Amino acid sequence: MNGPRSLPYAFRVVEVLGWAWLYDNSSRTFCCTSTPSVYAEALYPIEDEVDEWAAPPDPAYFQVSRACEEGLPDSIAVELDAEWIGVDVEEKDAWDAAREEAQGNHLL
Repeated sequence: MNGPRSLPYAFRVVEVLGWAWLYDNSSRTFCCTSTPSVYAEALYPIEDEVDEWAAPPDPAYFQVSRACEEGLPDSIAVELDAEWIGVDVEEKDAWDAAREEAQGNHLL
């Protein structure tokens, strides 16, 4: 369970509650339930009624179906070079690269 990472990172972006959220589809968490969840961070607002200067929501966990291998419905893959998604990449570095790519290209 706490062993070394065995899967490369698979970052995706999805719209939830008017915000673009970044999550790692290769990492599942079981928060007191048998249904897996993914940890997600809000990146930027994408709906007009959300104030663009509003503080982003706190990070959250979204439940995903075990059958949903491609990620949450309507999510878009964040394309990163292999040097940023390999199993030997530090988690902080991988998340930083994914955040920069997703925010810079506004995938949603």
